[in-house]
Amino acid sequence: MNLSPDEVLTTTRAVRKRLDYDRPVDPELIKQCLTIALQAPSGSNRQGWQFVVIGDPDVRARVSALYRESFAAARRSTWPTRCTALRTC
Repeated sequence: MNLSPDEVLTTTRAVRKRLDYDRPVDPELIKQCLTIALQAPSGSNRQGWQFVVIGDPDVRARVSALYRESFAAARRSTWPTRCTALRTC
């Protein structure tokens, strides 16, 4: 699938599911995608984005595992409080 940066960032999930995530991505294409992403609106125009691009698959896997662990811990400690306050659970 040969998509431009605009198409990659604006296409539907159904199409993104068919992308080859194992194929290396040219660093210039990553820069183009981030440039487009920076144009997205943010709450109160705060533009508090932070991007981390990790090329090494082993480092990416370790960071991914840490993120999942941190998210799960945060969810366990704060989710019931938020749900009760919002009466959504």
